Amino acid sequence: MIQDKRNFVFKVITTVLIGTLVGLIYNQALIGFTVSILMVLIAQIRAILLVDFLLDNESTETKLFLSGYWEILQSKIQEIVRSKVTATSEIKNLEEEHAKSIKSMPDLAILLDHELNILLCNEAAITTIGIDPEKDINQKIINFIRDPIFIDYIHKRDFRRYVDIQSSLSKNYLRCRLVPYGANQYLLMVRDVSESYQLDKIRRDFVANASHELRTPLTVVSGYLDTLSNDESLDNEWKKPIKEMQRQSQRMSEIVSTLMELSQLEGKPKNDHQIIDIHDLMIATKKAFTESIKTPKIIIDCDKETYLMGEPFELESLLTNLLSNAVRHTSNDGEVRLLWKRQESGCRLSVEDTGEGIMQSDIPRLTERFFRAHRGRSRKEGGYGLGLAIVKHILKRHDGELEIQSKIGVGSKFICSFPDSRIFNNKKGNNDLSL
Repeated sequence: MIQDKRNFVFKVITTVLIGTLVGLIYNQALIGFTVSILMVLIAQIRAILLVDFLLDNESTETKLFLSGYWEILQSKIQEIVRSKVTATSEIKNLEEEHAKSIKSMPDLAILLDHELNILLCNEAAITTIGIDPEKDINQKIINFIRDPIFIDYIHKRDFRRYVDIQSSLSKNYLRCRLVPYGANQYLLMVRDVSESYQLDKIRRDFVANASHELRTPLTVVSGYLDTLSNDESLDNEWKKPIKEMQRQSQRMSEIVSTLMELSQLEGKPKNDHQIIDIHDLMIATKKAFTESIKTPKIIIDCDKETYLMGEPFELESLLTNLLSNAVRHTSNDGEVRLLWKRQESGCRLSVEDTGEGIMQSDIPRLTERFFRAHRGRSRKEGGYGLGLAIVKHILKRHDGELEIQSKIGVGSKFICSFPDSRIFNNKKGNNDLSL
């Protein structure tokens, strides 16, 4: 390459020298120099125009009859053009394959650009949300799915979660998830979960109805047992069985109440726009425990200036269930810590204990209904395996997440993470804590 450049410069200088020498022979050196310079310029301008033609037409086979350095440059340009044509063809084939993949998906799939405009959709998008692939390309997706929950979700571009909405066309329930797809593109996948919603509604109705129907006979049985236990003429041999029946009746009543609470959480609409002082909530919850039973040492470590937007009774239930769980599995000489701290993103409410710990294999199942990591002890001391299920649903209703860490013989930590959108600071100069 360097040698080619040298040859090119040599030819230019030689041409100028020859022209000058010819001019000297005829006593016109200046004219000879000028004419040789013009010849060189014309040749270079011709070469530049031919190369420009080559670039404009992206030709890989055209012969321009260039020589020297320009011929080498032509070869290099044509090699680059060939590589570009090959790459373009491969990209086009890949895009066609992607388009085929998207169009063949059984669920609704829509390809969006970085501004959330529609680039491509499949047949399900046409029938489910009414997109016309001939007219609606490059339209905003929010022009077709106007649900406020969906609009908030898609603008946040939170790829970790999905949202469920109700279709304005069919009234079916749709589960929407946005994921990155290629360079500056997103794939919106939507699945019809109406059947799951219907089954879930049947289950919730059954639990709610069964719990309600059980409450009345349990109340009657408990009333008769209370009467019998207070009867001084009752034989001593019946006192112990009746006491045990009372205990089991009370246990069943508490299970029914917990099931009804869980059913209400799953079915009722959100009402979570109140500002909660977490420090006050922790103080009240701690007091409720220490005044009624003997407990381990309970320590509160709280950011008093940070408040949470939510539903007071639900958050009280969340903290009560977590603290009850920690106290139940920690000896009286142990320690339980309640923490509320601001993080780089959002806030964390943690309940840490120095109890017996939980096996790693049990942790993924702790939020399942009626699951007990310590089955025998839980039955003995009143655990029903429903507390963490309630915690999970309350967190879901508050856009939160539950993380569980535990080590056998060391203790457990239950971490509830809340997003920035639910955090308020009670500092001088901030807006009033009211909505």
